[in-house]
Amino acid sequence: MITKKITKDMEEKLLKIIFERYTEEYGYGTRNLSDYKIIITGGSMFEDEMPEIVELDPDQRTKRYLLVDIFKELMARGYIECSEDNAYYWLSENGYNYASKTKLQHFISYLNNNAGWAIPLALLSLLVSIFALFVG
Repeated sequence: MITKKITKDMEEKLLKIIFERYTEEYGYGTRNLSDYKIIITGGSMFEDEMPEIVELDPDQRTKRYLLVDIFKELMARGYIECSEDNAYYWLSENGYNYASKTKLQHFISYLNNNAGWAIPLALLSLLVSIFALFVG
C-alpha cells in the first residue's frame, strides 16, 4: 500500500549508503561532495540495499519510491543539498560528518551536547573508584 511514510531508520540508512558509495568512489574527505550526485529518479539504485524504499499499490502494479520524501527530510536537517532545479542531490558537509560517525561517536556527541549527564556520570565514577579502593 502506498502510504508515503518514512522512518528515522530509513533516513539514517540512506545517508549511510550514500556515504559508503561516495567514499568508495572518491575516498575520505569532503572536497568532492558536490561531484557525487544522485538523480531524483534514482530510487531503483537503492532498492537492493534498502528494499523498504519501495512502496507498492495493492494490485502490485505501481511502484513508488520514497527517495524524494527522504531527501526532503534530509535536506531540512541540512544533511544533503540539491541543485537549483531539484533534479540532483548530494551530501553536505553536515551529512558527511553525521554519516561517518560510529554509534559510539554519536553517543559521545550526545553526552557532550547534553551537559546534564555530567553529574550522574561523575557520581557513577565516584562510586566505582570507592568500590575499587575497598576491593583492591
